[in-house]
Amino acid sequence: MPSQIDAAEQTPAAKQETHAGRFVRTKEFILVNSLLIGILVLFFSDSLFTGRVLSAADGVFATPFFAAQAPADYAYPSNPLLFDQVYQFTPWRHFAWESLNKGQLPLWNPYSSTGTPFVATMQSAVFYPINLLQTFVPFEYTMIFSAFLRLWIAGICTYLLMRFYRLGIIAACISAISFMLSGFLIVWIGHPHTNTAVLLPAIILLAEMLLQATRKSRIVLITALLALI
Repeated sequence: MPSQIDAAEQTPAAKQETHAGRFVRTKEFILVNSLLIGILVLFFSDSLFTGRVLSAADGVFATPFFAAQAPADYAYPSNPLLFDQVYQFTPWRHFAWESLNKGQLPLWNPYSSTGTPFVATMQSAVFYPINLLQTFVPFEYTMIFSAFLRLWIAGICTYLLMRFYRLGIIAACISAISFMLSGFLIVWIGHPHTNTAVLLPAIILLAEMLLQATRKSRIVLITALLALI
């Protein structure tokens, strides 16, 4: 059994070692964050630097109803397989964004059929924290804002999980990048189920920490975080 020494009883050398360890971990965290953010900046460079919107909404011009509004050089949709984003998720996100900016809670969607529940529809995800933050972002930037932030969460949480499993820094970085840019997350990043998928590493990490926790205060804290996520 390791001896348990109160922080006040630690020798100056032990305290110095603790501070040095924290500095190294902080420096490592900053460097890894910079790497992941840099990769995402390159990946989303078109949306971040060229004024293009991260959306498949040009698919509406392939329908007879909107064909007359199509740009002169329009030939075909950028990705015809993403029609759910075109006809459901993007309009829903705009309706929620517009309603919240007006100070209104979008309980009811008057634009579908003769009206349908909106907040009560799971896929509208009105209260998802990142969606709430998007209320303060111009709508044309909300898609890239959400995608960037969710993929970063996926990457950094995977890195922390791998380091918890005592993988080396390089191995943990490879794991983080692999999940962050995995086919599943990239293909479905415009769909609401990736809202929860990006949190999977965080859930596993907190569950592992909970299994190893011994102090009651730590157990309560980790349980609360796990329940929140």
